[in-house]
Amino acid sequence: MCSRSDSAEISLSLSTDEVEFIRQFFAGYRHAELEHYLRHWVELITEIEEGGYKLNLDDYSNDIFVRETIEDVIECAPETLRQKLIESLRPWDERFRAATFVTEKFKSPFEGEWWYRLPKKAKGELADDFRKMGIP
Repeated sequence: MCSRSDSAEISLSLSTDEVEFIRQFFAGYRHAELEHYLRHWVELITEIEEGGYKLNLDDYSNDIFVRETIEDVIECAPETLRQKLIESLRPWDERFRAATFVTEKFKSPFEGEWWYRLPKKAKGELADDFRKMGIP
């Protein structure tokens, strides 16, 4: 996924306890900041909306895994943080749904709805992968 200097982001006001929860949750992760995952999700959606996703299906799966990680945080988080994340993500998740379509052809071991959605605009390698999968 390309890196963007888009001003759009998800900004959260966190309590000390919420910051500590996030620190403990991401202990041992390669990227140990929730902001990294939120920024990546926003960048992915913006890329899909603006010009279409052009990397291959494996790269797309890796990018979707970011949202799976955020969902893991939501499931484990204290209620206050859970609600902040759900509310902050809502418009971005809606934009993701609007820029993608549901398919049964994209199989995943995960259950989140984003695993069964593919970009409406596909270019380059992803468009080639779609053709191989029989997706018009």
